[in-house]
Amino acid sequence: MFLSCWLTSVRNLFSQRRLRGGRRPARRWRRADAQQHLEQLEARQVMAFDFVSAFPNVGDFIGEGTVEHVAPQQITLKFSPGSKVDSQSIATGITLTRSGDGTFGDGNDEVVVPGSITVDDFPNQNMVVVRFAETLPDDSYRITISGAGAGGLRTLSQGAGLPSERFRDGGTFQLNFRLDLGAQVASVVPQPLSRPKLLTFGTDMTQYKDGDLLQVAIRGGRLNFEFDTDGRVAAGNRAVTLAGKTALDIAGEVGAAITSSGVFGSELSAATVNGARINLRGTTFTPVVSFTRSGAVPAIASVTIADGAALSQAADKVVAYFNANDPLSQSSAQNPRNYRLVETNPSTGADVAVQVPQSVSYDATSGTSVLTFETGKVAADKLYRLQIGNSTDENNLLAKAVNVGSLFASNTFSTKSFLGDGTELANDVDLHRFSLIAAGTISVAITPDATLSP
Repeated sequence: MFLSCWLTSVRNLFSQRRLRGGRRPARRWRRADAQQHLEQLEARQVMAFDFVSAFPNVGDFIGEGTVEHVAPQQITLKFSPGSKVDSQSIATGITLTRSGDGTFGDGNDEVVVPGSITVDDFPNQNMVVVRFAETLPDDSYRITISGAGAGGLRTLSQGAGLPSERFRDGGTFQLNFRLDLGAQVASVVPQPLSRPKLLTFGTDMTQYKDGDLLQVAIRGGRLNFEFDTDGRVAAGNRAVTLAGKTALDIAGEVGAAITSSGVFGSELSAATVNGARINLRGTTFTPVVSFTRSGAVPAIASVTIADGAALSQAADKVVAYFNANDPLSQSSAQNPRNYRLVETNPSTGADVAVQVPQSVSYDATSGTSVLTFETGKVAADKLYRLQIGNSTDENNLLAKAVNVGSLFASNTFSTKSFLGDGTELANDVDLHRFSLIAAGTISVAITPDATLSP
């Protein structure tokens, strides 16, 4: 028994010496060697609060440059998982802008005010739903999300003493997309009114400055006159040199250029020069004239613009305005058979007579069709319905055609003649039906598929 205890003690003694002399120093050397070879890495922080995706209530996800063919009722914006969006920051941190003309940054941009904007997907709270009060029109759109400033988008505080996180650490994100809804009727003006413009050129030639811009537009035609003293004129502008000229000279030069340019076609009624004044009249449309210096109207303008006193009304015309973003086929838009003015009984709602315009003039730049009817056929005291697109009255059928009676005498058989417009042709544009009232000097702008009462 004692021998066994002694052997155990000796074995433990040598075992402890072996550990002290071999393994522990080796471990200390390995730790020191590892510390000498460790590389000190730079501390990095992952940007957690960022944009993930956008999707409408109908259709696929919205990406950069996406073209949507259905106007969304709402758009949902999804952010990084785990982030909780602060609802107090969404109204100022998220904006939707429409270009107005397909181009951003040219002064026509318009902020779309949503019907509501809320944080959704509770309890995650990383999704924002933007709902629209009205149907979005055909245009280019831009979603801007910004975390900059006091009004920037941010998350909720993560707890006591922990600050909220700003979107992209104060950065900005933009997503551009377009709504291409096809050809649409924007408004209708029956028996349109037009007013002349009076352009008066000042006699003090020191008031004219190099680079002054006079812009004249009638319907889709436009002329830019640039006053010049150094021989340098922007591309597309017509130079009006000032050296050695009087106000009468300039008025005569500008008036002659307007008349001879051919830019306005039949929509230019006259550009009458009387001394230093030009009386500019349009056939159906009121001319639009502006005078600017460095993009703004100067306090003292060398050219003044005023409205003429005389009004003229095109009683035999109706103007249909289409969205200019989707130009129509010229041949289809100018086909009179694609337009019908239907006189309606205001008491019964029954159709009384149908008129097809004698001619149609379509301008793609302004998106307008001028319908010209037979003189005296568009009365100011009647209710009309204007149909644009394929005919729906089927007057190419015998049952719907007009019985015009006998055209020649015959003793052997009965003679009857019917007037229709032949086989209907398929139209290549999808337009809307709507109603209008042609009422004297009143111009009416209405929405598609609306019915007006007398």
